[in-house]
Amino acid sequence: AMVLQYLGDYERAKELLEKAMVSAEKNFGPDHPTTAVTYSNLAMVLQYLGDYERAKELLEKAMEVFWSKLVTELPDFKNALRNLLRQMLAQLEDQEGE
Repeated sequence: AMVLQYLGDYERAKELLEKAMVSAEKNFGPDHPTTAVTYSNLAMVLQYLGDYERAKELLEKAMEVFWSKLVTELPDFKNALRNLLRQMLAQLEDQEGE
């Protein structure tokens, strides 16, 4: 499917990615990172085809899965992200005060 996407055959890539998505949901479940990758790949093809709404929905689904896995399986990621955001906010506040 990804080769077809690269070659510009988006309709055929869409067909294969939809099958891959159904298979991943059946075999791994909708909350598995492998399934999330299929959501993301299909979303990119849908964007090329102009189906922006469905692409957005699939990307949001993928991000939910990825985010939940990062937070639950890598708890230090959550802390590092929080610290990064705090640092960025502090930097912005310093810049505004100048």
